[in-house]
Amino acid sequence: MAEASVRTIFSRSIGMPGRLPVDPKERLAGRALLNMIMEDETEPSSELRKTYGEVAHACVGPRGRHARLVAELMRAVRARDAFIAIAAHELRNPMTPMLGYVEHILSVARRPESECPEAIIVALERLANQMVEYIKRATTLLDVSRINAGKLRAEFSVVDLSAMMRQAVHRHRAGAERSGCRLEPSIAGEVTGMLDELAVEQIADNLLSNAVKYGAGEPIEISLVGDGSKARLTVRDHGIGISERDQARIFDAFERAVSRREEGGFGIGLWVVRHLVDAMHGEIQVTSRPAEGSTFTVILPLLPP
Repeated sequence: MAEASVRTIFSRSIGMPGRLPVDPKERLAGRALLNMIMEDETEPSSELRKTYGEVAHACVGPRGRHARLVAELMRAVRARDAFIAIAAHELRNPMTPMLGYVEHILSVARRPESECPEAIIVALERLANQMVEYIKRATTLLDVSRINAGKLRAEFSVVDLSAMMRQAVHRHRAGAERSGCRLEPSIAGEVTGMLDELAVEQIADNLLSNAVKYGAGEPIEISLVGDGSKARLTVRDHGIGISERDQARIFDAFERAVSRREEGGFGIGLWVVRHLVDAMHGEIQVTSRPAEGSTFTVILPLLPP
């Protein structure tokens, strides 16, 4: 890689123009950080050790300059990931109590004796929904930083998967109706097990929002069944579908089956879903054909409570 290219990548990775740092103190700090990285046992750090080992021998001679630039680039990437994690925490945490206040005001406004105008109640409901969506996006951002750092871990507790799926369908029903889709749930009762509650909620929301987004106004079928040892969640739409070539990459980061001009977002939803499913030792599958819709199936082991 040419030095100019490395400089460009480094500058963009930290979001700042200019040249690479050359101050000796910064280089010493970079070496100290690299020593910390080499002691870390996360999966990305293992890859980092491998990469660093491959270039370390080039630190003497014509390639030494390139090796130092690579090391500095890795330092910048870790600094970026740390910043994303901190930013996600700071953006999400204040919104949670604010949402609590809004929901309390909404509950008071809904009381018959309050005689609150219907327009105010509708406005509060929309505000609460927007705040919920904001918190979900901040949580996704936090998950991205954890995935990149190899620190995404499931937090298991007793989860009523049946109740959670009914709530997810309720949350998405209004949005589906606005898109012309009809949600058709078939949720088995008493599907319960040791799962990560927040992860299950994120998985359900991502799959349902994708189905609504790409469902082309056709019905969306949601089913949940369990046999005591595992649960099978299926979301099927009858929309634009996904080509076989695209199916191989939609679970990668920043990938999607349509262009960003057609649909907004960064294309990380299914990537995060895949990692959340993996964290709970489950599996996710997709079957689809263009113009015939898509079926996403998530299988989760149900550890006994």
